[in-house]
Amino acid sequence: MGLFRLFTQRTYQDRYAQNWSQTARRSHLATKQVCCLCRKARSQEVHHVRYRDWRGAIAGRERPGIDVFPVCLPCHERLHYKDVWVKDRQNPVLGNHQQALWVRKLQRGYRRLSGQGLSIGWLVFLGVAAIVGYAALGWLGAGMGAIGVVLLMR
Repeated sequence: MGLFRLFTQRTYQDRYAQNWSQTARRSHLATKQVCCLCRKARSQEVHHVRYRDWRGAIAGRERPGIDVFPVCLPCHERLHYKDVWVKDRQNPVLGNHQQALWVRKLQRGYRRLSGQGLSIGWLVFLGVAAIVGYAALGWLGAGMGAIGVVLLMR
């Protein structure tokens, strides 16, 4: 074994940090223990959509709703099928990741279940509506549009 490989070789334990149990618990609580994919069953596990980002391994820095998602057992199995899970043969420990379409599905479910239901698209639409209201009705229209945005964000 080369010296470089000796110092860069990773184990599957590198995927998890000491704070993993707290991260998993936060994930489950945010969605009230409902699966982010089917949005019906009770979540029992937490699924990583990636194990590294541009800074390297994300162990200890996982963000619920971005890097990890609570899921039920059948959905977790589905998320690891070869048509939706990309395996990296050169780096099987940290290189595996979820296909982007499935990450978006999980993110959509997480937002809806955690009460973060307004997407960027809706916020842009509401912002444009407020600007149009301002132009059409003056200050009163803009004020009403801003109040609508604030109420919908709650």
